[in-house]
Amino acid sequence: MAKKTLKQSITLSKEATYLNTRSFIVKSGLAMLFAFWLGAKIPIANKDMISFLFGLMMSLEPISITGFRRGLDQFRATVIGGVLTAVIIAVVGINPLGLAISMSAILYFTLSHNWREVSVVALFTGIYMTQFVQTTTLGDPDILMTMIVRITALTSGILFAMVFNILTSFVLSPKLPANRIGFLKYRYHKHVRSLLEKLTTQDHLDDSDYLSLANLFNDIDWTLTLLTDLLKDPMLKWGRIRKDSVETAILQAKTLRSMSHYLYDLEIYLRTYDFDHSGDDKKTVIEILTCVNHAVTGGNTSYCEKENALNVFTQRIRDDLIKLLDLSNSL
Repeated sequence: MAKKTLKQSITLSKEATYLNTRSFIVKSGLAMLFAFWLGAKIPIANKDMISFLFGLMMSLEPISITGFRRGLDQFRATVIGGVLTAVIIAVVGINPLGLAISMSAILYFTLSHNWREVSVVALFTGIYMTQFVQTTTLGDPDILMTMIVRITALTSGILFAMVFNILTSFVLSPKLPANRIGFLKYRYHKHVRSLLEKLTTQDHLDDSDYLSLANLFNDIDWTLTLLTDLLKDPMLKWGRIRKDSVETAILQAKTLRSMSHYLYDLEIYLRTYDFDHSGDDKKTVIEILTCVNHAVTGGNTSYCEKENALNVFTQRIRDDLIKLLDLSNSL
């Protein structure tokens, strides 16, 4: 494999350009510029600029309602981590044993509510409570003040991000829904293209193909969540994005998810089918995948007209492709 050039190494990927990454980088830079100046003027919060700026960056989102949800999640996690650690170190003390018990308690509490995800913010708060300790005028550890500083600084950063998200909502690109769907189509295209390449060089697929498809499902669900938030965002009516374009993008994303399920069914078929004795069927599968690739990227469904042993499966794909193309013309 050829090594990447310096330009290729520092150039944003195709996916990143679809996600308006450049504008988000500019937005983040401006937010930090003003926040660094403002944070120093906020009482209590200015004692912990790390939490202030971290809360800000974690809550910056293209859609203000999405940023609000992220900020609320951070606040809850901070309170959980802070309260649990404060209680434990008040009894055990600020020492290795107190830190170990508090980390275990935070892990247990957060995983009991959501076993799929560890709350990094809650864990960070637990560590923070033992490492960035505020002191009284006599020099004694002040656990309550430590927690107040952490929560105040983080909350201030989140609130600043909310205001910044709302202000930038007025200059959102009207192409945002179309760009998000373009991102999904490109991801779909990459997966199908990789699948076609493997089919022409080998008979069976490997586990990496399933991982790629799983990532595609995650991308679709993530995009659907963002577009749904955009549709609910009260700032939408004052922005430059039409509500009907967002609704159309949501329908497109759902259609692409259906097509991804069909693709998953087909890949299961490919994984268990012996192509050595069925060259015609292998050719048919390649034609179906070529149809999908052409339809998603260029609007051509001619490959889907073949009558063959997989025609029922093909028809299911073809119907959704036509629906997807009709919706694309509405964006």
